[in-house]
Amino acid sequence: MAKEASLLEADAAVEMGVRFLRSSKEFLETATRAFPARVDEEFFVTSAVPAVVCVAFAVELGLKAIFVAERKAKTNSHELHGLFTLLSEDVQQKIKAAVPPPSYPKYDPPRTFEDALRAENNTFVEWRYSCEGGKDLTADFAFLNKLAEVVQSVAVDRLASASKWFD
Repeated sequence: MAKEASLLEADAAVEMGVRFLRSSKEFLETATRAFPARVDEEFFVTSAVPAVVCVAFAVELGLKAIFVAERKAKTNSHELHGLFTLLSEDVQQKIKAAVPPPSYPKYDPPRTFEDALRAENNTFVEWRYSCEGGKDLTADFAFLNKLAEVVQSVAVDRLASASKWFD
């Protein structure tokens, strides 16, 4: 268990997991609305930075919802790969199977899910302070968006099996 993890009572863990899941869905919706570019007075206008921050946070909160449901504990980590590795092996496999690794740009050998997730490990932290400059940032919005959707779906299943609330 992560060093920041602290144990919770079963009902409190499920309640927290539901709150994480609800927030994850809200941040994913916000990211989806913020991402499209539009033309304003012949210039492209985009909200890419807030969109990336929101989609990365949606993934983080979804992973935490699963973690809380499985471990009855909470963690303060923002690292996506680190949170992912704290989940049960069967959950990791479900997520990997449903989220294909990005096919662009081309890599030789091709990137794996783990490669893509490691590349996005600190996206939330790095992008939310992008205004400080000094670092070239990249993020795969499509990969993060699909990951958030799948993680939320898995979180619903895990929370349902951990709670009498979903009966």
